[in-house]
Amino acid sequence: MRALKATNKLERNRTIGVNTFMKLPLIEDVDELDKMGEKDVDYAIVGIPDDNGAFYRVGQRFAPNAIREMSAMLRAINMEIGTDIDKELKGFDNGDVNCHPLSCEESQKAAEEQVRRLVKRGIIPVCMGGDHSISLGPIRAVGKEWGPVGLIHFDSHVDTYEDGFGSKYHNGTTLRRGIEDGVLDPDRMISIGIKGTLFNKDAGGKISEDLGIEVITMMEFEKIGIEETVRRIRNRVGNQPCYLTFDIDCMDAAFFPGGAVYELGGFTTREIMKIFMGIKDLNIVGYDIAEVCPPYDISGVTAYNAAAFMHFFLAMIGVRKRIYNKKNTDK
Repeated sequence: MRALKATNKLERNRTIGVNTFMKLPLIEDVDELDKMGEKDVDYAIVGIPDDNGAFYRVGQRFAPNAIREMSAMLRAINMEIGTDIDKELKGFDNGDVNCHPLSCEESQKAAEEQVRRLVKRGIIPVCMGGDHSISLGPIRAVGKEWGPVGLIHFDSHVDTYEDGFGSKYHNGTTLRRGIEDGVLDPDRMISIGIKGTLFNKDAGGKISEDLGIEVITMMEFEKIGIEETVRRIRNRVGNQPCYLTFDIDCMDAAFFPGGAVYELGGFTTREIMKIFMGIKDLNIVGYDIAEVCPPYDISGVTAYNAAAFMHFFLAMIGVRKRIYNKKNTDK
């Protein structure tokens, strides 16, 4: 069986072949790595095509394939962070979780099972939804492997509601369920970019702060700027394992026309890039991006931006690998 190797994009037309993320090899059964003799694999892309946790506009279940399609435009080197993904890392596309078409909770269980098989091998999952309820599965998998993890949470919304319409599992309850499950450490959690209209005043941040989560609203970000935001993130999560979850609706709607939910006054792509550059060396052991909604993404720019942010995630894994290797060398 062939070795795990990314497609050379200068030798093979990117419009050819099945759409995997960045034309990576497709390996749906992680046990195939053993047959290939592949060890020390760094990351895996996982699609979680579920939108049963959404309240209003839906279609997020179609996002993984839309993101894969746009990712064909991405090249190997992340100029801002400096990682050559194809040369420095080994990874593959793990395909999609077999999500339940009618149950958010069952989809979360399926996602946890698939991602757990990766993290037990030391592979960092880079997941793409789906609505934001998809995060709970991989967070559970990572938290059970590494112990309660910290969380870097980019979003317009706090996602710490108790329930909604009697359901404890939807895109607004993910963080609360993670804390209750013991896989998230609230003392090492931070939410960035909270804004927008509210069902009640507590949803502007207090509901999360009462759980022990630090909150930076978008209005506060405007006052403190990127440098201080980066400092607070780093101070909050420290050097211990943490998870990064990115809801595309933290952005200004001009940058994600194909989203399910919009709020005024979000981040620009450049601001997010600068924040990522400031936290590139943190001990992040899992990532996801959520709420891309292809039925509304006529131009494909939202799916492209999601793919480009995932490219940053892979570049950050490269930085972590260099740090980890240096520590082992220095021992």
